[in-house]
Amino acid sequence: MPFIGKQTTTGFGSVTKQDLTPDGSTTVFTLNRNVGSSNDVAVFVGNVRQEPTDAYSVSGTTLTMTAAPASGVNFYVLFIAGVHESASVPATDTVQRSALSFDVGAFKGDPNSADGRGNIFRVHEKVLNTNVTIAGTENAVCSGPVEVATGITITVDTGGTLVVA
Repeated sequence: MPFIGKQTTTGFGSVTKQDLTPDGSTTVFTLNRNVGSSNDVAVFVGNVRQEPTDAYSVSGTTLTMTAAPASGVNFYVLFIAGVHESASVPATDTVQRSALSFDVGAFKGDPNSADGRGNIFRVHEKVLNTNVTIAGTENAVCSGPVEVATGITITVDTGGTLVVA
């Protein structure tokens, strides 16, 4: 069955380690991968695990220590979340429609339904104001009545299908 998202893998991934070189005065270090939050890494100074957000913070690839680790001490980071990559999940209602690479359209209904499927109505404009081509490898459906504005063309290539319901 198809799905959206990263392809799943078989088995378990490995936690990776990055050694850092402290000089006794530097508090900002560059990580070799992007990190979503301070809890996505385990930081060790002198082989003692540090408390996230108290002893350090992380923003992207920047690790900022509250105090500079002493020169010569064993200082390293374990990437414990995302195993091979880490991503930041946007907070609810922070992604604007314009940031998406496709038009999700508008939906109406009960957005607070228990199963999350309360927005059952897909709404769209009644008038088509843009030329549209349905490729021979595509199927398209729209609900009507639909009005095509003057000068606008709908093209359905051979093999393509357009259904107006």
